Amino acid sequence: QNADVVINMRGVEIADVADQVSRITGRTLILDPAVKGPVTVTSATPLTAAGVWELFQSVLRANGWAAVRSGRTWRVVPAANAVREGGAPSRGVSGQELVTRMVRLSNVPAADVARVVRPLVAPFGSVEPLTNPNAIVVTDYADNVRRVEAIARQLDSGSGSTFATIVLRNGNAPDVAQ
Repeated sequence: QNADVVINMRGVEIADVADQVSRITGRTLILDPAVKGPVTVTSATPLTAAGVWELFQSVLRANGWAAVRSGRTWRVVPAANAVREGGAPSRGVSGQELVTRMVRLSNVPAADVARVVRPLVAPFGSVEPLTNPNAIVVTDYADNVRRVEAIARQLDSGSGSTFATIVLRNGNAPDVAQ
């Protein structure tokens, strides 16, 4: 793909931005009625159509919206609704897309891992423990789901190494460490 699109839209309605992104990327976009308002989108260098899509998803995310795949179209909805709206899984998901992933665990109960990683997930996202199979189901932006999955796998690694936090009441850490 040729990098030949420079974006410079300041204070433009999201519907107009979506129209231009649709023309450039060839994607069909449907905007939820709640998705409205002015946005600013700029690129300092020329972008490919894939780069324009990634930039558009970043703008959506920054404004509390998300693009959810629905068959051959994409619905642009408030991020809080995106989890319920679902979406078709796709390969090569960018970090800006909303995804749901199941992470199987072997050594640690799913409820324990869910409790640890839940604060790392966006307010509209979710982490649900499953008992059979022992797994967690994580819904969030793809880049954050990858991060949560890595942490869950580290917790579940079964390497035998453990750690603990010790609160010091009558000393400071450097003195006690020696």
